[in-house]
Amino acid sequence: MQQSHFKDCHQTREYTDCVTGSGSRLTASLVLVSGRDGSVLRRLAVPDSAESYYSPVIYRQRDNTDVVLFGTGGETHHGALWALTLSQLYAGDISQVHSCKVNGSA
Repeated sequence: MQQSHFKDCHQTREYTDCVTGSGSRLTASLVLVSGRDGSVLRRLAVPDSAESYYSPVIYRQRDNTDVVLFGTGGETHHGALWALTLSQLYAGDISQVHSCKVNGSA
């Protein structure tokens, strides 16, 4: 079922504009996939509605909280490095996501 969704998505005007370089970009999503059967457990749009070429990383903090780090933006569009806990992602709660400060950034 998900394959047909992606196929339909690629046939939209937005996708065509993105490929042709018109300046339009698709909003990236965080997708939580079941390791058991491959089903999509959760899909959330990134908070700044930007594109993303950054593979999410799970970072375990000292208190054993798993934090999902993900980036947005592209070669010509601004973005950010974001963080939310894995439990928040699983619950579909993006309200607590925050932008990370990186050395050298404002």
